[in-house]
Amino acid sequence: MKNIRLILATIFVIFGLLFLNQWLGIITIYFMPIPFVIFGYHQGLKKGLMFTIVTSFLAIILSNPIDYFLVLLGGTVGSVMGTLYRRKNLLPPIVGGLITALLNFILLLFFIRIILHIDIVAYMRKVLILEPLQLMQQLGAIDQQRDRYLQEMADMVGYTLPSMLIFASLFIVFIVHFISRFVFKALRIEIVTFPPLKNWTLPRSIFYYYVFAAILMAIPSVMDIYEMKLILLNLYPILRFLLIIQGISFALFYMSRKKWNAILKFAAIIGLVLFQVSAILPILDLLGLLDLGFNVRKKLTFRG
Repeated sequence: MKNIRLILATIFVIFGLLFLNQWLGIITIYFMPIPFVIFGYHQGLKKGLMFTIVTSFLAIILSNPIDYFLVLLGGTVGSVMGTLYRRKNLLPPIVGGLITALLNFILLLFFIRIILHIDIVAYMRKVLILEPLQLMQQLGAIDQQRDRYLQEMADMVGYTLPSMLIFASLFIVFIVHFISRFVFKALRIEIVTFPPLKNWTLPRSIFYYYVFAAILMAIPSVMDIYEMKLILLNLYPILRFLLIIQGISFALFYMSRKKWNAILKFAAIIGLVLFQVSAILPILDLLGLLDLGFNVRKKLTFRG
């Protein structure tokens, strides 16, 4: 009972911060699922979802439909992840949270399209690309090559919406897991967490999928087929993201193996931050390809 009261008090505090100030609301959005994670862990999925429904209706009474969606998203994701944390296996809560967040976004898009009659793809294209592009054209701050590139990006928004939703869902799940880890630790509850990033090794099949997708994307006749274009434009960035993660893991593994001290590691991280991201990502991508495709890490380990 004491834990339930604490969870309720936490939710009301988050509600207050969410509705009180716009900037505070942006921060507290990421803490919204945490009380539901704890509630789901102790009470189970059924009670967690019932609790989510009650708090969602409370959000409608106190605020607006947008906040209702935020509470619904946080409640369902938190309840599912909290319940699955009981299994003492990290994969179920991550996958369950990802699928739940993705379903929430799909329902939101359905609501926006059917009920509000808003074309979300056209809106995103206008707000994220076309309006900034028009402003830069008026200021004369854009050349012809960049103008053509941004126009192509505007055309790609409709194709890449599925992968954008997946990345958004994955980001939410990782933030929730990151915060939940500290909360569970404070409550003296042990849950399975990720191993150190330097020890991550993704399935080697990702290497083959990436190469195959890259080859198909280089064939114009394949990209002229709508279904293939839709699949490849969403699959390729996901595979590349995984390779970049593998590249970061390999870089950390190499630094650890060479016994870089904390100062060198810190200097390397600062250098990466200050350096252009567009120049760093291809390097990390290549490191991931080498690590997965040619077992570079195992060869370094074998050589001692």
